[in-house]
Amino acid sequence: MADIGEISDRFYLVIGGAVKLLHVEGEREFEVGQVEPGGLVGEMSFFDRQPRTVRLKARRSGVRLLEINRQMYNRLRIAEPYIATNLLEFVVRSLDYLVRHLSDENAKLHKQVTGLGYR
Repeated sequence: MADIGEISDRFYLVIGGAVKLLHVEGEREFEVGQVEPGGLVGEMSFFDRQPRTVRLKARRSGVRLLEINRQMYNRLRIAEPYIATNLLEFVVRSLDYLVRHLSDENAKLHKQVTGLGYR
């Protein structure tokens, strides 16, 4: 679906099914997350224009995505600013959730490694 190192000109809203987020080391893939229906994938590379850091793969066949490419997004910003604003707010909320979730996971991992809170 999308691979590490690509700079994306599109992002996706997951409509049905799920998308796996995979970290790759050599020939091995490690699942580091999953995006369910209603979630976004690919938005980070789309907006910051930096290479992808994870591989995106459909969890199983039948995944349905709504693709939003740069041309469509730019057209929405001009022709439908209300829709574009709502879409951008959705992206911000999605990234906010990701940062909060990763912060919680990082805190749990820190506690496990240091032994804090497990005595």
